[in-house]
Amino acid sequence: MYDLILQLAVFFSLGAIIYLVSRALPRINDVEIEVKTPLARFDSFLAKLPLEKLDAIFGSFLEKALRRFRVGVLRLDNWLNYKINQVKETNGTNGNGKNSFNGQHALLQENSAEEK
Repeated sequence: MYDLILQLAVFFSLGAIIYLVSRALPRINDVEIEVKTPLARFDSFLAKLPLEKLDAIFGSFLEKALRRFRVGVLRLDNWLNYKINQVKETNGTNGNGKNSFNGQHALLQENSAEEK
């Protein structure tokens, strides 16, 4: 019986402590304690970046770079056409490995020479 009374006293005192703590909690300000972890610092750094300005700068840079690349490709194309024409003029071929003379194949000229 004495054990029951002691257990009741302990539980009532525990209930009273919980009640007093729960009443005292609203008086404590909700101050967040910031823990500076490397990830939290990185997140705060990213939040400060002006992403709109960086996007505009990157877009203009990319546009200029692509235009310059296009001009380079066109210059390369012109140079290759020039070299191909030089090879055609020096070799006298039309690109298939067959000789040509004024747009006619050498085979046609041989046939016409035989007929005469």
